Amino acid sequence: MERLLRLCRENGALILDSHICLRSGRHGSAFFDGRAVMATPALLEAASMRIIGLDVFGQAEVIVGRGNATVELATLVAQRHLDFMPSRLMIRSQPRRKQGERVVVSFEPFHAAKLRGQRVVFVEDVATTSTTCEGVIRGIRRCGGEVTGGIVILNRGEITAEQLGIPEFESVIPLAEIGGEEQWQSWTSDKCPLCAAGQPLEWVVDDQRGFLVPTK
Repeated sequence: MERLLRLCRENGALILDSHICLRSGRHGSAFFDGRAVMATPALLEAASMRIIGLDVFGQAEVIVGRGNATVELATLVAQRHLDFMPSRLMIRSQPRRKQGERVVVSFEPFHAAKLRGQRVVFVEDVATTSTTCEGVIRGIRRCGGEVTGGIVILNRGEITAEQLGIPEFESVIPLAEIGGEEQWQSWTSDKCPLCAAGQPLEWVVDDQRGFLVPTK
């Protein structure tokens, strides 16, 4: 864990004790950038090894990755298991889309057929709310897959398996290791204590692409 956290800090994946305008428009002092994990081979390797050690991963027949960030990670994890489970598959979902307040995640017909009747674990980078994870779960179930668990690199919103209606939901990096719940709070701009203290914004998360952009 120590090596993984060090690599996260060194490669810009983990920002703490700052002032950030998040994608939602809320303000916070911490941010985790999943793209930085995928762009750094040593960090990608460290994260994949942590995933392989999680209990939730043991019984999966299919691993689902959603979006560019998690597809690379899910692929690497699947490859690590080929020696003793050669039938394990990695399947990529199609880009998510919004339907009202719900996120819709679907699969191409070829991949949808591979999910039917299989035990499936999905991989996400960050969970701030349950919305995207719920969309992935619904998409897998529509294809006839059994969701046995989910894995996120960081469970920022402390989402539980019970909330998602699945047996297990685990985080690669426990929130307690990086400041706990207090460090990862967020506020509307009018109630932001950092703004009230006169601390200028240092980063803004691009609303369309999720990129972290410095304010100066």
